[in-house]
Amino acid sequence: MKPSSLILSIFVLFNISSLDGQTCCSGGVPLTGNLGMPSSSKGTWQISPSYDLNYLNTLKIGNQIVDDASRQRLTQSILLETGYSITDHLHLSTMFTYVFQSRIIEGESGTNTDFLHGLGDAILLFTYRAGGGIGQKWEMLLGAGPKIPLGRSDMKSKDGITYNADLQPGSGAWDGIFWGLVSRSGILRPSSNLSLRLIYRYTGINKDYLGFTDYGFGNEFQVIAGLSEQILIGTKIFNPSVLVRFRSAGVDSQGGRELPNTGGRWVYIVPGLVYQATPDIHARLAVEMPLYSYLQGVQLTTNFRITAGLYFKIGGTKKSGIIL
Repeated sequence: MKPSSLILSIFVLFNISSLDGQTCCSGGVPLTGNLGMPSSSKGTWQISPSYDLNYLNTLKIGNQIVDDASRQRLTQSILLETGYSITDHLHLSTMFTYVFQSRIIEGESGTNTDFLHGLGDAILLFTYRAGGGIGQKWEMLLGAGPKIPLGRSDMKSKDGITYNADLQPGSGAWDGIFWGLVSRSGILRPSSNLSLRLIYRYTGINKDYLGFTDYGFGNEFQVIAGLSEQILIGTKIFNPSVLVRFRSAGVDSQGGRELPNTGGRWVYIVPGLVYQATPDIHARLAVEMPLYSYLQGVQLTTNFRITAGLYFKIGGTKKSGIIL
């Protein structure tokens, strides 16, 4: 074995042995990545239930894959986003979540399985249409609001040990969410749409983590760029799309100290498809696959992620658009 490979292996083994006491997973409840509803006219109600599955079975250090498949994580989330257009320009939306988390660790002494579930955190978002609008070729939306810590952050195993922060359904902290979207139709064809979404999450501090210390997830920044097209198959309308999502997360902190094996940068490609059953009822499916990631320390990261959902629009006077 080369000296460099030997050093890397020793470092990886040392970090793996200490992972159980730290956040060691790049997964989590997909709140901000699923956030955002189409703009609509005054008096419109929008409802969008969805299901999100995130499967993690790749252990990495930096941008290198570690040959170790002994750890698996599965995060399943049921999300419900609802919104109401107070005026043609001002929109209020909420997102609620219910989270199922499972973790499997295979070791020499056998297989250790953890499973927990519960109500997750929620988001309240105020969105303002700052430019363009329905019926025009371009549009700009700006939004901001709090992430509300409704979910528990103190769930324990059957042995009475509190689960790590990344396994909890809630964060125990208030966050600030800042959201923006710019879209332009008619780029390639009259029915095509190009969009750019920016999301920033300023994370708060859980001051009662483990009952004696505090914990804060790293701030998060996302850029989501995508292109969609509208096609007609018989009498059915479909909107295929492809997105590229960049996510950067800062390191977590506990007791005022930065934690190793947390934070990193990720790039994903997300092909998707929307079926328009009617102008007011849509069904969507998207698959997210990693293109690149650089993780701080040793972490488990996503192999693939699947999101499926429905969209309903009630009331209003104008046709709303589709956000990728």
